Amino acid sequence: MKAVVQRDYGDVEVLKVEDIDHPVVGQNDVLVRVVAASLNHADWIHMSGTPLVARLAFGTRRPKAMTRGKDVAGVVESVGTNVTAFRQGDEVYESSVQEPLRSTSPHPPPFWRESRSI
Repeated sequence: MKAVVQRDYGDVEVLKVEDIDHPVVGQNDVLVRVVAASLNHADWIHMSGTPLVARLAFGTRRPKAMTRGKDVAGVVESVGTNVTAFRQGDEVYESSVQEPLRSTSPHPPPFWRESRSI
């Protein structure tokens, strides 16, 4: 699957589209096929690694997390066996300024999220 990946700190030039392994859905996970995504101010801070003290949390030499973008919308592709609030086909979105993963479908409902954080 394709993803925007960051392997070093820097400006927007450090973001590259690459093929990565398809996420494995665990018992408590939700996999969402992303239809739209964006970067926000928090992503910019993670990307640039500034202020430098932030790198203590993000990774000192390189970012610990390779992917950016907390603001996404998409469709649930699959759910783990312990997930009851979401089902395949639910339209969902997640925003870093709101509670994680909300449903736009009438039912309470590829981006991977552990359902305990939903």
